[in-house]
Amino acid sequence: MCAEAEREWTQARTDLKRRETEDAVCFMLIAFGVGLRGEEVPLVSLEGLLHFWEETRRGEEDERFIMVTLSGRFKGEVDSHWHMVPISDKTHSKIPFRLWMERIMHRRANHQHRTKGWLFETRTGARAKFGRYDDKFRALVSLARATNARLVPQVIEAEDFSLWRSPRRGAVLETTQRGVDSKVMELVNRWRSKEGAKGSMPNLLMRQVYTEVRSTLPTMLKYSQAL
Repeated sequence: MCAEAEREWTQARTDLKRRETEDAVCFMLIAFGVGLRGEEVPLVSLEGLLHFWEETRRGEEDERFIMVTLSGRFKGEVDSHWHMVPISDKTHSKIPFRLWMERIMHRRANHQHRTKGWLFETRTGARAKFGRYDDKFRALVSLARATNARLVPQVIEAEDFSLWRSPRRGAVLETTQRGVDSKVMELVNRWRSKEGAKGSMPNLLMRQVYTEVRSTLPTMLKYSQAL
């Protein structure tokens, strides 16, 4: 799907087409790389991504990662909280996470001149919903299947795919098949357990949450490295 998207992006005749491809692909990759549901990806904060962008791209190739920063009032919480999960630059399938994220970050900061708010927004500044990108996601599924029919069985329709659950299910399947320990999965998904604890997570500042996550970084990166 990334290969088909790259072809579309390269051959696009308008900047609007490139932007539409960037948005849909980055939404898909974040959902897959972190194992997020479609309704969770819109919680990704542009401010948080920018804050740690340069810091996380330093070092050796194996050490580089993208810190996905989610912010907002989660279920059961009274105040807005930060939650962070890293995606490794180096993955088993060589998924170009960094390439696509650099494109969307460059657009947000240098073309749209935005440094605050959500990574995925509507024109009014509201969080964009996953349905906004579903048609492009399904189109990429169809293009990928046309290239290699074995990727998606013919009995499955493109309409059966959705950013609501498909990337997360795929991520869980891939990491499980590649032997990722259940403790790693629990660590990556621990923010959900805190979310379900009805606000028991301390209301830490962004940098404090980042420092906490950095202490378990080698373990957490095993999740995306297996993809």
